[in-house]
Amino acid sequence: VSLVWNTLSDMDLEMRDPTGELVDAYNPRSRSGGVQDVDANPTLLNSTGEMRVMMGQPPGAETMLPIPEILIDPGKQFGFPGGTALPDIPGMGGKAPSKFTRTPIEHIYYKTAPKGTYTVFARCYSWREPNRNPLPILVQVRSHGKVIQEVNSTLGPASYVADGISPSQICQFTLP
Repeated sequence: VSLVWNTLSDMDLEMRDPTGELVDAYNPRSRSGGVQDVDANPTLLNSTGEMRVMMGQPPGAETMLPIPEILIDPGKQFGFPGGTALPDIPGMGGKAPSKFTRTPIEHIYYKTAPKGTYTVFARCYSWREPNRNPLPILVQVRSHGKVIQEVNSTLGPASYVADGISPSQICQFTLP
């Protein structure tokens, strides 16, 4: 399952698998084999914001730190072919690795996916846009290399950081 958007805003992909386990940036490896590969454009928070997150509360827009320009697409900045020569930033506290880019994509995948029903969610974690127009997103579900479902939608400008917004259900699919 892939989530694609084209800005520096922090969007998050989440998926509940047939066992009921949620795979997301905070639980990037499920017991049933689900893996989230990257947390694209994560929100950097000050210590107050981190404390609020640990207590299960929205951190608040005032706790967000700016993204240093040097972290955004660093491979492209240094002229590496394809812009991917530098590694992702390791995740902290068991989170998925981080990557800051203007062309973000997050994936959740299984080597062998359990049979059953999956529910896909997405959320705007933090809004970094100069306007208030919702952002277009694409969620694509593939099995054995074939697209089995594709959903175009929008997220934002309301966000978890500032508004406590919960994830939106994007789609469900069943693997026989």
